[in-house]
Amino acid sequence: MDQVAAGLEQVRAALSTSQEMGDWENEPIALLALGEALRRLGQAAEAEAVYRETLEKAQAHADLGVQLFALAGLAATALDLAAPRQAGEYALEMLSLLPRHEVRQNLASVADLYLAGYRGLAAVADGRALAVLQAGYRMLMDTATKIESEGLRRSFLENVPANRELVAACAQSFPNGVPDAPVDLAALFPTAPDASSVTTEPAVVETALVELDVAVETPLQAFNGQVAPAAAPPGASAPARPVTPLPVPVPALAPSSQVDLSGAGLAGALLNAKNLAGWRLTGADLSRAQLRAADLQHTDLRGADLRDADLRAANLRGADLSGANLRGADLTGVLSDEQTLWPEDLPPRQRPL
Repeated sequence: MDQVAAGLEQVRAALSTSQEMGDWENEPIALLALGEALRRLGQAAEAEAVYRETLEKAQAHADLGVQLFALAGLAATALDLAAPRQAGEYALEMLSLLPRHEVRQNLASVADLYLAGYRGLAAVADGRALAVLQAGYRMLMDTATKIESEGLRRSFLENVPANRELVAACAQSFPNGVPDAPVDLAALFPTAPDASSVTTEPAVVETALVELDVAVETPLQAFNGQVAPAAAPPGASAPARPVTPLPVPVPALAPSSQVDLSGAGLAGALLNAKNLAGWRLTGADLSRAQLRAADLQHTDLRGADLRDADLRAANLRGADLSGANLRGADLTGVLSDEQTLWPEDLPPRQRPL
């Protein structure tokens, strides 16, 4: 938790820089990272204010892609504040936009949107919740099948937090396997009201607490063979259909200082503002990874492939990058100190102070 608190300094610095430069391309990334950090610190009211600011600015810029993630953050924060009705309203607003607008891939994992939609609807017992979860799983599996390398495919499913959470939610909600039938979200959420109509008043804490299984680190139960499909989601036909087995169970992550992902395939991973402090990533493939404002303090990155990685405002204090490939990596605003070990082929003038 102390590391998350320390990371706030980096995120706020990145946000201040973006706002001073009038850089809307990067400002929402910093705003969303700030909202997530505040939620993890238990500062839900402050996080809600950040997400509302993000939503209002996205509306002013007519940026529907950012609005999606802002609404997802508001739905998640409403659950933190024990306000299920408001969480459901934000989720509905987000889901009415999701099928109709392109998602900005550099903001966060698309799986975050489906998780927020599912949890928000589940909080108000909306029968469409499982259909949203099913649609998210289909999206995730469709993306995974395009990754030829089995190692990279497993890393995509197991090492990206939102992807791992979505798979875990499916394991709990679809014990017999996720139905293969496509889900038409546009049909399930036929109206797409103007996002500016969403209320932005602070959430009112309701008395009833909503018990949802949102534990990120709960390992999946083993899934063996194919069995009968789950019930059809609302509005879907119910003929027999094949069932897709869930991936191999994902182990729970150990505390940061014990995580060893040496040699892992994490190319293109979305890890903005994530806490990877103390992790062992020796020889890991982090090429094109999104690591803006990530906490990499004392992380072992020896020999890691960081080509074209986005490390803007990342905290590399005490990190070991000996032998790492930083060709094309963006090191703007990186925090380092005298304990940071850089690759020998990186000229001193290019090493962040």
